[in-house]
Amino acid sequence: MRLKLLAAGLIGIFLLVSGLRPDGLPFAPGGAFSDAAVAHYPAADYLRHSIVDQGTLPLWWELNMAGQPFAANPLNKTAYPLQWLALIFPPTWHLNILIILHMGIAALGMARWTQALAFRRQAVLISAVAYALSPRIAAHTGAGHLDLLYAMAWFPWLMWAIRDWFASSFSARKLVGLSLIAALILLADVRLSLFAYAIGIIYGIFEAARDHRWSHAFKSIAAIPIWAMLILALIVPLLLWQPYLSRTGLSVAEAGVFSLEPGQLVGLVLPQMHGNVETLTYTGISVLVLAMLALIAQPAKHLEWLVMGGLAIVYALGSNSVVWRALVEALPILRWFRVPARAWLIIALTTPLLAGYGANWLLTAAGDRRGQPRLIGRTRLLTLIGLVIAVTCGLFSWVSLPDLAESGRHLLMIGGITGVIIMLALSGRLTNSRLGVALMLAVAVDLTLVGHSWLEWRGEDEWLTPYTQLAETLRADNADRIYSPAYSLPQQVAAAYDLHLFGGVDPFQLQGIVEAIADGSGVRAQGYSVVQPPLTGIEGDDLRGVNRTAMPDTNVLGRWQVSHVVAPYPIDHPRLELLDIIQGTYVYHNLDYRLEIDPASVPRWAADQKGLPDTATVMEINRATGLTMVTSGVAFAACLLIYGLLTFKAR
Repeated sequence: MRLKLLAAGLIGIFLLVSGLRPDGLPFAPGGAFSDAAVAHYPAADYLRHSIVDQGTLPLWWELNMAGQPFAANPLNKTAYPLQWLALIFPPTWHLNILIILHMGIAALGMARWTQALAFRRQAVLISAVAYALSPRIAAHTGAGHLDLLYAMAWFPWLMWAIRDWFASSFSARKLVGLSLIAALILLADVRLSLFAYAIGIIYGIFEAARDHRWSHAFKSIAAIPIWAMLILALIVPLLLWQPYLSRTGLSVAEAGVFSLEPGQLVGLVLPQMHGNVETLTYTGISVLVLAMLALIAQPAKHLEWLVMGGLAIVYALGSNSVVWRALVEALPILRWFRVPARAWLIIALTTPLLAGYGANWLLTAAGDRRGQPRLIGRTRLLTLIGLVIAVTCGLFSWVSLPDLAESGRHLLMIGGITGVIIMLALSGRLTNSRLGVALMLAVAVDLTLVGHSWLEWRGEDEWLTPYTQLAETLRADNADRIYSPAYSLPQQVAAAYDLHLFGGVDPFQLQGIVEAIADGSGVRAQGYSVVQPPLTGIEGDDLRGVNRTAMPDTNVLGRWQVSHVVAPYPIDHPRLELLDIIQGTYVYHNLDYRLEIDPASVPRWAADQKGLPDTATVMEINRATGLTMVTSGVAFAACLLIYGLLTFKAR
């Protein structure tokens, strides 16, 4: 019990060290933006407003992109059951509750999986802490990629469900449980589900082959109809909108964005303290060392994890891998998932598992050193060599490489501590109880120090209230749609003040709208961009000069009901009338604007735009979306009830 409290306390300390506050949102330290503020805050707020205040399903919203589907957009998470907690809590509280809840789900899932693999109690908790605090979970949370956090939380549960499926006889309870967990991963994040399902299938094949339970593998097909009912609310609307999406025609180069560079594998040892979260490879030096112990002690037993890790690395290399390029050429649908480096999330899952195996072996070996003298001797030698290498590399990086000084210090400290703990354990100088605590503390300190460099919380005083005067000025002037070439009116501010944007930030984009924004903004950029208009001329996170040379077409803007333009610089255009300058932001009135489209219309689009469905089609898709939302909701409720009753009966 004390070890469980320690594990929970270590996760809590990590959140407190990172600055968790219920009225704030997660950001990456030094970063100007977070998807938590830009995307998840508006989505939670609109879901609550639609259901609680208006009593309607949130099928459509006018916040960004000149109006577009809401419930059909996977980013808005209306198909994910836990997102509906937004009806109870204000947006910031809701998102923070989900962050804490999913870190707990991640830890419990890893604990459940490792318990099923017969790990010792200490090893179970070490794996659980290592996964819940893994750098990729912390860093994606800091970037505001909360959907990835949600999906990563269910990843070990899926692996446990697969293990449980093959471990004993068939049961309806296990069938329903497997279907629920598989659906939750997809509904949490479509992109991660690609890797979760692929690895789950490989894991299932290994499990079936290990115990010759191929009949169980065929019986698992029965989960597909249940799973399909649970994901209807996401898949059907997405398929109906697919012909109109800009993401449909991604090139190989666009799909390969943020491919992992071979040199970035050094990050396994030298932690990356800032930069691009998508190419973060650090899993914890303490975690990696324990995982290597498992591979040294029982290499044949862990062949499946080496296979999965190798496949993950090949895919993560993306455009730097011949295999990945051939794969996306043969299967163009894979381009839709983009960012191949996210395959590294497989390694973020399996390394803590292997660390648990390593801790499990170490606890056994330390308790009975006479049982495997040759293996223990070889392990001590390899640990000593690794300790010398860690100290040498850490000192060299600290002293000679200024850019890696912090990483070098971390390697020196954590690598040294972990090596000493292992040497003491193999020498019989640590009892198992003390060894378990020492390893857990080493892992927690390692991951907390790195995670803290990727995650912090900021209050509304930093991402909302500084824009109050700008938003109130626009509302006072009865702004219709607003165009901002340099993102001067952030999306979360527009959501809070019920302002509507011509453009915005969202991976879910209709091609016709993208073309309309290009015509109206004068920004002609090649390729796919999650930001519309694309941010040309950006330097770091500084947006003050973005799209400055692009001249907007006020006639096009007027047809799309754009009444105001806001920019961080003056725009010399005869049809833009300066209304005000607010804290360096220029606010213009579009003289070519006339209210021609009813504000209550859905969709509220210019009639002559190509590549968009007509009003009747939009309404049909919206009706289908609403129907699938209700169907999936009923299916989830039924499955949860059935699973609960079957679990109660089994006990």
